[in-house]
Amino acid sequence: MKAFSRLALCAAISTALSSNALALEYGINLHTGTGSATGNQQMANILAARNIKHARLDTWSISQTRDMAAKIRAIGGNPQVSAQIPFQWDNSCNPNHAQIEQTAYNDMTTMIHQLKDVVHDFEYLNEVTLRPEVLREVP
Repeated sequence: MKAFSRLALCAAISTALSSNALALEYGINLHTGTGSATGNQQMANILAARNIKHARLDTWSISQTRDMAAKIRAIGGNPQVSAQIPFQWDNSCNPNHAQIEQTAYNDMTTMIHQLKDVVHDFEYLNEVTLRPEVLREVP
């Protein structure tokens, strides 16, 4: 086996990483977009110019999320949505788990049906488990 110098090894790794098969894709967290169709298009244009393919959005407003997601998809990007449903902001840690589960399921299903043509990746409650009031109740 032939020994490689560090320089040759770094060059080989650099070449391998620059190939399309191993290309690094960047993403950004946009939260809600810009709040206007014109602003959303400008944001999508900036993402395209910077070759940013992934954008994470919150769902405070279905219409705003839909507009921003459609514009991201139109530039060849992949919008990813963090589902925001009402009970995650209820700081009471409601003990009626069956009701919470059913409400969350219904809200999430409705949201997915409203966005599924422009969004294919949904994330659900990834941050709520780290909130202090939840950690106090459910360590």
